[in-house]
Amino acid sequence: GDRFALGLAPLGAPLRALPPGCADYVVEVRGQGDRFVPAAPVRPPDPALDGSPDLSHTGLLAAAARRAAALGLAGGRVLMVADTHPDPLDWLLAPLVAGASTVLCARPDPAVLAARAATERVTLTLP
Repeated sequence: GDRFALGLAPLGAPLRALPPGCADYVVEVRGQGDRFVPAAPVRPPDPALDGSPDLSHTGLLAAAARRAAALGLAGGRVLMVADTHPDPLDWLLAPLVAGASTVLCARPDPAVLAARAATERVTLTLP
């Protein structure tokens, strides 16, 4: 198959030097137009997660709302530590149903956690 390299330059600048046998992803993709394929409609009773046919979209939203209540989420901006909240129900779905946004930190330095919360304008910290 094809091999592509992707640089970390800001604004998608092309790579200055390519690894042997690779094409520059930015150069190859830039000329392609966006195409959006309509997704299949989602019905509330349909299974929400692969491998979990017992959990419908309705059930998943209800579980997220229960978890948001248990975590004390009610809008605002919440800082969560990924190591203690590894479940996406905690750091993604519960904040979404509560109208909150998430600042997710992995292995944060406890000495700078308060400064991070202040910088990110966090209203609730869940370490």
